[in-house]
Amino acid sequence: MTLPRRALLAAPLILAAPLLLAAEPVAAAPVLLARADGLVALTWVGRGAVLLPGAARPLGMLALAGVTLVALAVPADARLTLLALCGRADGARPRLLGLEVLDWHGADGAHLETRFASAGDGVRIRLARQAAAPRDRLRWRREAWTDYLAWRGAGLADAPVRPPPPGTWQARLGGLRARVQDWLATPRDTLTPDVLAGLGVRAEGVELPVG
Repeated sequence: MTLPRRALLAAPLILAAPLLLAAEPVAAAPVLLARADGLVALTWVGRGAVLLPGAARPLGMLALAGVTLVALAVPADARLTLLALCGRADGARPRLLGLEVLDWHGADGAHLETRFASAGDGVRIRLARQAAAPRDRLRWRREAWTDYLAWRGAGLADAPVRPPPPGTWQARLGGLRARVQDWLATPRDTLTPDVLAGLGVRAEGVELPVG
């Protein structure tokens, strides 16, 4: 049987991602509801919702310092997909807690990919990155590194092991993260294409000149 799109979106996230089974009871799991304006509402029934672009899709849940975070893939444009981290802290209304680059593809075949997971210490998320771009017909520039986000009581903060080397993708993403975290310092529960454009979150912002 094929369920209509609205029925699929309204199903508890536990049905969409098996990772959610260990994270939160079915009764408390948020649901993803389609809206007439083209957005979707990640809804904690009776608690509130976070509004996201309509193409957002759930990836799973992470438990961090007693807070359950819902991870979703959010397309920013045709070449850039973001990782949105949403949740409720200290019984507050749901909000957007983090926004990271999930994957990116350049027009020349360049690419950047992210794998995320709990760091195992109960307070950090590990973001393992790999990126590559052609220097010329035969040579490629490649980078691999790990970023960390740490729970600081009211939200997620950058927690680098060491400063990123200048001129690298890691530094480029660090600058983007700082801009987004400044915006998230005020609680936010709505992420739309217009908001992303205003933040300068687009594929061109990830592009790194290759020398």
